[in-house]
Amino acid sequence: MSFPPAGAQWIWAPNVENMAEPTAYFVFFRKLLVLDGPPPPSCVLRISADTRYRLFVNGVRASFGPCKSYPARWYYESVDIAPFLKTGVNVLAVRVLRLSPESSSATSMMRTSKPGMILHCKVGDMDIYSDESWKTRRDESVRLVPNSEWDFRLGPPFVSLWERADGRLAAQHWLDADFDDAEWSNAVPSTMAAKMSPVLDSRKLSPRPIPDLPEIPSTFDGAVRCSGEPSKSDWKGLLASNTPVRVRSQSTVTVDIESKELTTGFLELCLNQDGDDSATITILASECYEGNMDQPGGSRSRSKGDRADSQSGEFYGPTDTYLSRPGENYYEPFWWRTFRYLRLTIQTASSPLTITSIRYRATHYPLLLSTTLTSTSSPESSPSTTQQQPLLRRLWRVSLTTLRNCMHETYEDCPYYEQNQFAMDARLQMLFTYALSHDDRLARKTLHEFHASRRDDGLLEAQFPAPCRMTAIPAFSLYWVLMVHDHAVHYGDAGLVRRYLGTVDGILEHFARLVVEPLGLAGRFEHAEESWAFVDWVAGGKWTTPAEGFKGMGVPPAYFGCGAATVHSLLYAVALLRAAELAECVGRVGVAEEYRARADALNAAVRRHCFDAETGLFTDGPGSADRSQHAQVLAVLSGAAREDEAAALMRRAVLDGERYGLVRTSLAMAFYVFRAASLAGVYEELWAEMIRPWEVMLDQNLTTWAEFETNPRSDCHGWSATPIYEIVREIAGVKVSGGDIHAPVVIQPRVKMVGALKGAFVAGGGRVLDISCSDGTLRLTGSTNMVVELRLGKERNRLELAKGVPIQMSLEVLDMD
Repeated sequence: MSFPPAGAQWIWAPNVENMAEPTAYFVFFRKLLVLDGPPPPSCVLRISADTRYRLFVNGVRASFGPCKSYPARWYYESVDIAPFLKTGVNVLAVRVLRLSPESSSATSMMRTSKPGMILHCKVGDMDIYSDESWKTRRDESVRLVPNSEWDFRLGPPFVSLWERADGRLAAQHWLDADFDDAEWSNAVPSTMAAKMSPVLDSRKLSPRPIPDLPEIPSTFDGAVRCSGEPSKSDWKGLLASNTPVRVRSQSTVTVDIESKELTTGFLELCLNQDGDDSATITILASECYEGNMDQPGGSRSRSKGDRADSQSGEFYGPTDTYLSRPGENYYEPFWWRTFRYLRLTIQTASSPLTITSIRYRATHYPLLLSTTLTSTSSPESSPSTTQQQPLLRRLWRVSLTTLRNCMHETYEDCPYYEQNQFAMDARLQMLFTYALSHDDRLARKTLHEFHASRRDDGLLEAQFPAPCRMTAIPAFSLYWVLMVHDHAVHYGDAGLVRRYLGTVDGILEHFARLVVEPLGLAGRFEHAEESWAFVDWVAGGKWTTPAEGFKGMGVPPAYFGCGAATVHSLLYAVALLRAAELAECVGRVGVAEEYRARADALNAAVRRHCFDAETGLFTDGPGSADRSQHAQVLAVLSGAAREDEAAALMRRAVLDGERYGLVRTSLAMAFYVFRAASLAGVYEELWAEMIRPWEVMLDQNLTTWAEFETNPRSDCHGWSATPIYEIVREIAGVKVSGGDIHAPVVIQPRVKMVGALKGAFVAGGGRVLDISCSDGTLRLTGSTNMVVELRLGKERNRLELAKGVPIQMSLEVLDMD
């Protein structure tokens, strides 16, 4: 059934826009539904809103949306509400958060010039439409905290969805069928569309392309510290068994509670307020303990070490505040929160307050894992790898947790501070997803969203969806080209390649216009006032040009000093080479030849102007003395470094970088260091040094990977989940084998790095390969009939696996040198 049908209208509460704050406000909608008999076996309701909604059916949470999108693909959800219906009077209730199009808050959420809610449900022969029969009013009890109150020591505000809620103003029992809404207004239409006009509503409705995000009831793991009474044991009893905790009148108490791992979820707080006055509850969700920025004589900047240091550490972050009303209270912030720790500060007046429950509903994209790492152990005969296997298990767990927390309705850079979808970040997160699951629905959504963000200069938006014009990061468009190639080699969907090849060409043509003659290198980006030549968040401010302000951060100084940065030309060359393969995949051989010729010309220009023959290293720009790991790594990946140079180049870059004055990559670009080391044939040799930053984070008690190594803002950043890829593609050695179910599955395990490894691994074409390697024996089992090509050193062994029937062989008889 198409949506919306003719009777469904975009509706809104009358006269609330003029009285609204500039940032956001909430609106209620209600409608009664009377069933004379039992509910039908199925009853699909379709709903959307501008900006976000929560649907309740008879008080039960039924849907949350709409899925993040943009006006030309404004998503709606479909939910079967039959399980929530009953004979007699039912109530459909919707709470909508309206974000102002005049505000830059919540930078990952689109909104249009018109607020609204739209709904349709067919119950038997009865149609329920969103129309003027719905009752509505503004929710006066909640305001969003303005950005002016943000602590800018934490960086700029992006999410901006923290609340000040006053329980005394709440519409109690508005979810109940017998609630009296006689004083509520009738809804009014809210659309740009008009009768006998070609003007359409600005939101083109499309079905949600990804599954609904589950909301899993969860409990906190314990109380870490508290001040005053109640005691820590009292708080532990509350968390473990909902034993009520009573806070005395005229008191202020604080408690820190924890989840063993950082997570994302909807907070739920249940209270009972004695007397007629109110208590103030402040909730601070935090990623970690960190150094005190407020103590006299202390550092005024962030200092992060042991993230679990509750003795001397402090919390920093935005807060939700709830003012209780007499009697029973339930408070749930509208949007999910990111936390490893939660601090409650409770201030009572003349009456006590009882806390009856603190819990949350965990929410993430429901990625079905086909890859599982069951067990690992280290080879006794190799002292250098004695700790390797425990390390792999820890890397695996933390990486999965990191990726999961950065996957919701989009891929997110970080769930705490931004929740933005960036092309550079998302490219890596998609690769990690492909190594874990056959589910590419979120990846396809991401690919199309960036495609839909095309600008008139051929580039894509660096972050999207976004409600306003954002600073351009031109290099991020090249990562989208790599994204398309990644999907093609994993899934073999030629139709997807054809759909996006025009956008690929537009990006590459933009970069072609940047090539400066006679150098032949990609030069400065167009529209300097709006463009950021960002490459990486390198440590120590080494890539900072103060005169350029914010746009001088994360950029090789050679870009400004020499008019060109080597890394931009090399990344452009890599994108051209991948685009050539895409063109060949759809039969455009001439285009492929052109792309390769352009890449060859760039590589040659880099060697002429940015290669120091004396050191054997690439410089950061023509005539520059600056050097970085980035230039060496991309030279290997683009082919600017010859095959006979690559191994030595990577050894210098990784092992001798300090000696040669190389700026190191941060975690954001570390993935490419691993790829270059693998391509150069020195992966195992350099592993210990390449993986060191993750070992440091483990020593610092992180449960997710940080944004970068030294005093990061975010403690959970998707681009840092690189160990997923390394364990699956390099150590277990399950290579990408495309979407063809008949193609051989290529595995090339690094058996010298691991003594034993057991797990199931994603293979192309929906297949799963079980691998067990221990005691010099390799055992393979396929989820279906499949051909496996086993590569060990010079050996190539073609194995035919029958579904569920293991094949076992001794590694000793194979030549692994």
